[in-house]
Amino acid sequence: MRRALLAWAVLLAACPLPVIKPTPDGFTIEPASARADPGTVLKLVAAQAAPPITWSAAGGGSVGPDGSFVAPGCSSPLPATVTITATSGGFTATAVITVEDRVTGITISPAAVVLAPGATQLFKATVKSICNPGGIASTVKVRRPADPSKPVEVVPPGA
Repeated sequence: MRRALLAWAVLLAACPLPVIKPTPDGFTIEPASARADPGTVLKLVAAQAAPPITWSAAGGGSVGPDGSFVAPGCSSPLPATVTITATSGGFTATAVITVEDRVTGITISPAAVVLAPGATQLFKATVKSICNPGGIASTVKVRRPADPSKPVEVVPPGA
């Protein structure tokens, strides 16, 4: 019997079990705040929380029982501020996730021109984002004044 207890003591000393203890103030969610792209998954951890942990999301998206937050997609109102709540052992912790569309590229066409005095040129700018991968385009017409010392001016629409 002593040998069996000694064997267990040696085994436990060699392979200590993790001890999960809440902090005196409860526990925290890591990260406590973050930014996420629409539709992406962000793994949240309830640090120092003892199971079971109950998760919820307010303001859009969803959070699974393992703390995986799925951000609201492009069809949701953006930007969104989502409050994540975790509850464990009578304690509650929160995290705030900001979800917003992100610009992925801007193109301007033509990229370069040489304007003669008095000439005009139409430019097209296209802004691409996660929610608008094809881009949103806008145009502007500019005119080079006859006096080359003056800056290029924007031509009002319809002029």
